[in-house]
Amino acid sequence: MVQCDQLPGALSQVRSLTKAAEVHREAIAFVSGQPADKIEVEVHAELAPDLAAELAAAEKLAETARHDLEAARRKRREVARELAQQGVTVRDIGTLFGVSHQRAQQLIDD
Repeated sequence: MVQCDQLPGALSQVRSLTKAAEVHREAIAFVSGQPADKIEVEVHAELAPDLAAELAAAEKLAETARHDLEAARRKRREVARELAQQGVTVRDIGTLFGVSHQRAQQLIDD
């Protein structure tokens, strides 16, 4: 359901948010009597409060995961460099990390 803030009587239904502006422009033109090509529509989608809270929680989890993944990458590079400084070969570092020796070299060089 799409409703215009300025013209509450202008209602329309769409199957896809990508079509909301186009379809609602016609509804606003009908109610206001203005030509559709003169009407600008900005769509703001709102979720039900419980779903908005769930989405916000999911986004927070994703941000935490990105942060944790970057921390894990830093730790892997630190360990790879330390092993290399201790004289462990790049091939053995690759084997220990479960990656190719080329990837192990990249970890050391990063």
